[in-house]
Amino acid sequence: MENLDAIIENYKKLSTDKLISLAEKPSALRIEIIPYLQSELLNRDKKEEALSLSEFLVNKPRSFKDMSEKELEEMIRERMNSGESIESIKLDLKDNGVDLFEVLATETKWKDETFDYIVHLKEEGWDETSINEKMEATYGITENETEILKSQLKSKGKQNLIIGYSIVVIMILFATASFAVGGGFGIGLVLLTGVGVWRIAEGYRQRK
Repeated sequence: MENLDAIIENYKKLSTDKLISLAEKPSALRIEIIPYLQSELLNRDKKEEALSLSEFLVNKPRSFKDMSEKELEEMIRERMNSGESIESIKLDLKDNGVDLFEVLATETKWKDETFDYIVHLKEEGWDETSINEKMEATYGITENETEILKSQLKSKGKQNLIIGYSIVVIMILFATASFAVGGGFGIGLVLLTGVGVWRIAEGYRQRK
């Protein structure tokens, strides 16, 4: 199987705590990989954890289609952390009737929604502690997860500022050159400049 040797080698390098963490979520692993995880656990005298994997294999593993979007996202992260390539995961999901890109698109949509909500709460004057509590109540995410989202939001804001200013500067230079040769300021330039200004405005909102 693709990447099997790499995954086995990765198991040997992982800490015992990390292996135990993987064993606690067997549904996030490919069935054919589990015996190798068991073997490594046994090598480290973790018999109870290895036995729990045997019990999992005896019972019918849960279908990907029965998993929630959040469970699928977590499963994908766990498999990538175990050393499996995204292409291998994508093919496995496809064989089981799940579109990886659809899962990722849903995750992106969810993240954009949480970003917008954080910005909204800040504009409403909520303090950081209250925002964390509101995010947990609304989306069921922990304080640490909210802090990560805030950090990602600021990075996205910085990116929007860079892109926005770049577009505006380029459009100004282009317009200047156009006027110098007797040209005009076409609708395309107006629209692109508008996009740049919008990016800048969004960037400042997200960086607050």
